[in-house]
Amino acid sequence: MAANHLYMLPAVVDPSGLQRYSDRVVDGIAAVFLALKRRPVIRYQRTSDTAKR
Repeated sequence: MAANHLYMLPAVVDPSGLQRYSDRVVDGIAAVFLALKRRPVIRYQRTSDTAKR
């Protein structure tokens, strides 16, 4: 039985871990769109550090 909350714990305790986790999620979503050869419409905040990259 997987304990999903254990995988999230370091991200909650360490803010830099949260950034690494969200970067990995964004990379995974981008990989799915590239694999499906889709061009999504992406909405973002102007002040977002992730969107600036």
